[in-house]
Amino acid sequence: MALRGNIRTATPVGKRFLVLGSLWLASQCVTDMVRHTAFADYAREWSNIGLTLTNFAVLWTLLYGRPQRLLLYGWGFVVGALLSLSISPNDFVAGYPWKFGFAYPVTLAVFLLASEEKSRGSWPIAMVAMIGIINIGLGSRNTGGSCLAAASYLLITQLMRRRHDGFQA
Repeated sequence: MALRGNIRTATPVGKRFLVLGSLWLASQCVTDMVRHTAFADYAREWSNIGLTLTNFAVLWTLLYGRPQRLLLYGWGFVVGALLSLSISPNDFVAGYPWKFGFAYPVTLAVFLLASEEKSRGSWPIAMVAMIGIINIGLGSRNTGGSCLAAASYLLITQLMRRRHDGFQA
């Protein structure tokens, strides 16, 4: 795609990410050559960076400016994560099923539901805050804290919008 010019990252943020990611890959290559890193280590590092850049470019090209595709991708991610947990759970899921298994897909599903056009008023804020509290209660504190921060942001934005609309009337 890059050689044919099919990567469409027309926004400055997308271009900046690709440039900085490429610099990251180049600096990692130089560092590994100077330090004489073992082949297995630098092959894994370089491929991870390269795959990150490739995934970003492909997802940006396919999803940017297309909200329906983005929602479809999100729901596919939720279904895929839940299927992965049911078919082949990792060792951590046995001890902490919510923290290492269900927290991320369920939280993403709640965020996707909260972002629908039908969700108006205080419901999205309540849904996001509730999943944050559930995450914290079930041991996924990082995800729960992120949810509560997002709910706080949504609440502050809503209050500021109401205040601004009150001044306009």
